Amino acid sequence: MPLATLAIHRLTNEKRGCFQTFRYLPNGTIDTTKAQKRPTLFRLWQNQTPTIMTDLQKDKPQEGLTALNARFNQLKLNSLVDFPFANGILSVHSVIPNAFSQANIQVLSEISHLLAMALTRINDLERIETQMEALTDSSQRLRNITTNMPGIVYQFMWSDKQELSIPFISDSCTHLTGLTPETIYQNPHALLAKIYEPDRESFMDSIAHSAQHLTTWHWEGRANLPQGERWFRASSIPLKNDVGSVIWNGLLIDITQEHHAQVKEIQQTQIIHRHKQLLQAVDRLAQTVLSSLNLDHVLDTLSKSVLEAGIFQSLMLALVDEPNQCIEVVRSFQLVKDKKETPSFIHLTDLSSKQQKLHIQTDNGVLGLRYALNASNITAETARTGKMQMVETYDDNRLDRNFDKNPEDWQNKVAYFMPIKQNNRVLAVLATGSTADEKEEALQRIAILEPLLNTAAIAIAHAQLYRELENQRVLSTRTDRLRSLGQMATGMAHELNQPLQGIRGTAEVLLIGANRQWKMTDKEFQDHLHFIIDQADRMNHTIDHVRIFAREAGKPEHYPVDVQDVIVATTKLLLSQFQSRGLDLNIKTEPHLPQVMANPFSLEEVLINLLINARDATEDLRLNATDHPLPPICISTYTKHIHKTICIDICDQGVGIPENIADQIFDPFFTTKSPDKGTGLGLAISKSIIEEFGGELQLKSNPGHHHFAHLFLIQTPVER
Repeated sequence: MPLATLAIHRLTNEKRGCFQTFRYLPNGTIDTTKAQKRPTLFRLWQNQTPTIMTDLQKDKPQEGLTALNARFNQLKLNSLVDFPFANGILSVHSVIPNAFSQANIQVLSEISHLLAMALTRINDLERIETQMEALTDSSQRLRNITTNMPGIVYQFMWSDKQELSIPFISDSCTHLTGLTPETIYQNPHALLAKIYEPDRESFMDSIAHSAQHLTTWHWEGRANLPQGERWFRASSIPLKNDVGSVIWNGLLIDITQEHHAQVKEIQQTQIIHRHKQLLQAVDRLAQTVLSSLNLDHVLDTLSKSVLEAGIFQSLMLALVDEPNQCIEVVRSFQLVKDKKETPSFIHLTDLSSKQQKLHIQTDNGVLGLRYALNASNITAETARTGKMQMVETYDDNRLDRNFDKNPEDWQNKVAYFMPIKQNNRVLAVLATGSTADEKEEALQRIAILEPLLNTAAIAIAHAQLYRELENQRVLSTRTDRLRSLGQMATGMAHELNQPLQGIRGTAEVLLIGANRQWKMTDKEFQDHLHFIIDQADRMNHTIDHVRIFAREAGKPEHYPVDVQDVIVATTKLLLSQFQSRGLDLNIKTEPHLPQVMANPFSLEEVLINLLINARDATEDLRLNATDHPLPPICISTYTKHIHKTICIDICDQGVGIPENIADQIFDPFFTTKSPDKGTGLGLAISKSIIEEFGGELQLKSNPGHHHFAHLFLIQTPVER
């Protein structure tokens, strides 16, 4: 096939119609032109139709090629074949008329297809090269950022063999720790050795706990570094990879200055607090002690008030734990002069002197000591017998040496242990001391304390009862909220199942296609990937909603809320559960409702409680009519009072609530359900939540009525 020239015109800019030409001449040379605007070639390329000219000396070039006619005459060309393809044009010219047979033209057509694929790959490679350059620039910028930020960027890895490694650490570690990243990669324990030894165990325990439970890792501790002792803080969310290793990515921040400032602030706060304490008379202590049902407040007030009133220099308070048949030291204070660490003994006659500058100091060394009630210890004996006890010698075996370890410090001293009891039931033991010479005066002061101790016993008993009730209430509230989360989790499982099946099916198509070498266009491949991403986003949205609900429900913050959105979110999670039980949810909402001031997740908790109650009431109908379909549960919204109030009706046609107990359903712990179905707190909590929004929760019950048996009406004022 005699050739004059063979040229490849590569399309470089479609918008401007620019081509770069590579011309291969018969003498073996290659003539290359820079990319430039070529209107004639661009029109030929846009046409995407091969051009075949057999005799240019006789036949005129087609319209649009006349500008090349002079060039053809100069080169004495007679035959021309142009094949446009996706990324350019293949042009072959010959000086011989009819130079190209049909076979030649077929070969050239196939070559044009190969060129199209080759240039596509070249374009892809150039694009990848550009992206790699941008990635390199980004990596360098990130390296500069991590090197100069006030901390260390790290990646820790905890293997399934409970071995810690450090795959990445920023260059800033060299400045802070004196260790290079390479040293730490090779020997992670070199970095761990920098942690202050008393804090090293807490570091490893926190890592192990976070890895085991996949909970957020928080740690604060000290490190021995070239510049001295420094405080650091780290926090990171763990991620588990495919091989079972747990990875933490985060920032280790130097908080030395912040820590010192906090310590100084705490010290200053303590000093200010001590200076603000006013001496109180014994006749006012009873009123102070009874002013709170908080047990810690009662114990602190009782202990500190006795000292601040100038009755004794030191005081120990132990609380009886009847369920565990033991007594535990919970408070221990002493008055000191001039804030000395080792307090000097203060005589009782000096305690009330205005010239004395005294301060209360906590003796942490004895807090938490526990004794069995049947032990021979003096504290346990006082609690067991209900009678005041005295220890006057260090050799008394009933004395706990933790209080006075040095026999010389005990010389000429007396210790007093007084029961605090109510109706012969000992609730606590208060202990103090004096010199032997002051024994009589001390006994007189103890006698003065008797009315206060009787009042304190009442306060402690009330506070303990209140704490038990509060613990039960919190536990029941948490149980009820977990029940709501359980209902949401059931719906979430259905919401996750569909996208998971779609992702698996798409992935199997791609895998089978790859194994069988199916031809797939780039667009088809991208469509499959976009489908997977969309389904993953859908699952992520569902999981995020439940996670935010668990975190935000119950918080006091209120802000503008669209009731329609809350109803949609609630029914979306419960719908599949209801349908699986043969129940229908009918939703009828008024359009364009104004917003209300509320916590959307607390409102969602209320709707879940009411819908679950409606579900249970409707399912009870099966006991009497198993063959008939269950009536639907209805949710409707509307406004009243000229759009100043939004109402949400939740209506069911269940068995109804008898009139004689309708007034009790909002009482805490009242329930008509079996223990495995309810705590009796759902409606009480729901009513409390709606009232916090400034609204009302009402019940209308008509047992046996053909329209509804229960109708819960939520009325919430709109946002102003």
